[in-house]
Amino acid sequence: MAKTELKSSKRMIVYTMSYIKRFKTKNYASVRREAQFLNIAASHGLAPEVYDTDYKTYIEMEDLEDMNIGDLYANEIENIPPNIIAGMYSIVWFLYYVCDIEYLDLWPRNFVERGNRVFILDFGDAKNKQKRCDKYLAKILKSGTITHWNPEFL
Repeated sequence: MAKTELKSSKRMIVYTMSYIKRFKTKNYASVRREAQFLNIAASHGLAPEVYDTDYKTYIEMEDLEDMNIGDLYANEIENIPPNIIAGMYSIVWFLYYVCDIEYLDLWPRNFVERGNRVFILDFGDAKNKQKRCDKYLAKILKSGTITHWNPEFL
């Protein structure tokens, strides 16, 4: 974690904690895509704000300073309150229908609850909307809720 100066004036300096996600891949296009998707989601209030990135080795973002939903409620879908599941579904729905992003890695560790809101954290396996929607995602979007995690990512 790093401290990032967020705002300053003659009277005070406000700091916020940042989280730096580091990448060891040489696939810079995947890092660029993840940073772009995070920025899109953040612009709609669905993800932490991205402070900085080199699009190759790191993304520095706002640290929401909360446990992920998997650590908070366990990974079993039955343990997660319905309002949290609804928040996760709303994010995935919005990403698909408004932002043209297919978010496939539906797993509680990729989401954080903060102040009765749900935020998405990780776009490593997300992709641009395809002509033909992924089968798992299509089933979730059609059902109107998340009933199970994507078995491809378990």
